[in-house]
Amino acid sequence: AARIGAFSTHTAHPEVVAELQDILISLLGFNLSISNPFLYMTKAEVISNAVKLFGKKLSLSTSCWRGSRVSGGMKHCGECVPCIVRRIAVEKNNLLLNEYDRDLFVEEISALPDDDRGKRNLVELMEFIEYFGGRYTDTVIESAYPELTNRCIDKASAVSMYKRFSKEAKVVLSRYPKIKSLL
Repeated sequence: AARIGAFSTHTAHPEVVAELQDILISLLGFNLSISNPFLYMTKAEVISNAVKLFGKKLSLSTSCWRGSRVSGGMKHCGECVPCIVRRIAVEKNNLLLNEYDRDLFVEEISALPDDDRGKRNLVELMEFIEYFGGRYTDTVIESAYPELTNRCIDKASAVSMYKRFSKEAKVVLSRYPKIKSLL
């Protein structure tokens, strides 16, 4: 149950990893280093080898915030941020999986009500993509995303990763006419 929802990935946040490292150093009495080799990689970069090795078997994994509550035999709702990011990553690696309860990418987004969960998540993600997509300077990005200034985060590496993600997302989303017009 603790792995459901928006907080399920906070255990991998650089601050949590650094705190765990400090706790273990104190408890064990010797220096050690805990690192996340995927920290500054996009999801598409992380799964690229898995797609090559396992292809459609990737559908056996789950990224959805609500995956355990999705009906109809699907594993992904298709409208939460992890589903959207997963789909971008999978399709960037030229794999199409029919695993989403809702195919938000083919819907008429502008016609959906403002309180539609999928619309809200997609629009917010597209705003994020816009910030890191080359239109704004790093100074403007830092101002919009102050959480990048953190002792546990290499700001330049994080910004670079988000810029790569933005390019990947634009490539994938531009394949969908109803979304492409919103980019």
